[in-house]
Amino acid sequence: MKQTVKPKIKLYKAEQAKACMPYAITQQQRQYEVAYQRAAEFSLHKAVEFELAQLFNDSQFAVDINLCSHSTLQSWLGEAKRVFFKSTVFEPIDSDAYIALDYKSAHRMADLCLGGDLSQPSTMIVDKSPPELSLSESRICARLLQKQVQGIQELLFKERACLLAEPCSTNNLPSAVNYLAFKVRLILDNDVISWFIWLPVAFFSYANNKAEAIEQPQYLNMSKSHEFLVQGRVEMAQKKVTLKQLKAALNGEILAIELSEPAPFKLGKDTIFTGQIVEQDAALTFQIINNFNKE
Repeated sequence: MKQTVKPKIKLYKAEQAKACMPYAITQQQRQYEVAYQRAAEFSLHKAVEFELAQLFNDSQFAVDINLCSHSTLQSWLGEAKRVFFKSTVFEPIDSDAYIALDYKSAHRMADLCLGGDLSQPSTMIVDKSPPELSLSESRICARLLQKQVQGIQELLFKERACLLAEPCSTNNLPSAVNYLAFKVRLILDNDVISWFIWLPVAFFSYANNKAEAIEQPQYLNMSKSHEFLVQGRVEMAQKKVTLKQLKAALNGEILAIELSEPAPFKLGKDTIFTGQIVEQDAALTFQIINNFNKE
């Protein structure tokens, strides 16, 4: 007759437990830990510094960006009323990015973008700051978030896919497990301006998952390759503009563009063929005129 032996539960002593590595229970927590570690490997401050230089007409300053805990951030949010903006991002996933500033920083950033002197310290008193932002100040804060996210996307994915931000309320702030929080400091000669941004965990875990997928290839059934879906794009127009023209466009002025002749059709970064944009039945269509790939 078989006897069932119950396994004995062994408890570790406190000194032994110190040597054990904690392991996150849920997949979300594990992705967050991977993203947190990988975020420190990239020179995010360089990407942000390059983008902000375009807002300040290439003036001299430095940028410092560091990961921060959500508990510290919650304490800062509870100290006073803050300014919040949200921007929709499409790379590496469809999600949102966020920024939070105090009113002093928001007014100071608007002043610098509109031609203020970077070398002069801010003399504005927080208590006397207007309770709301003007239209121009809101637009600059929205642009501030968009430029930072686009710079980081360019660094990580070689893509820029982020819409202009819009104001949002504290009720829509992201969850701690799905977002990494960063403190950004703009270091001037006699002043420091700081704010916080939230980026999706996927910004830093996606590249890792992509590398794992390469290491473990999956073989496709090529018998139905003609049915595979591919995403291509037609570049209808390109235009180089000056910062002056760009600022005028942000204020509502129209930028004149001309359709590319011929227009390239691309898969990824490769041009497959070129064609022309024609109108047919009150709709724009694409007609191939030169095929670079005969296969």
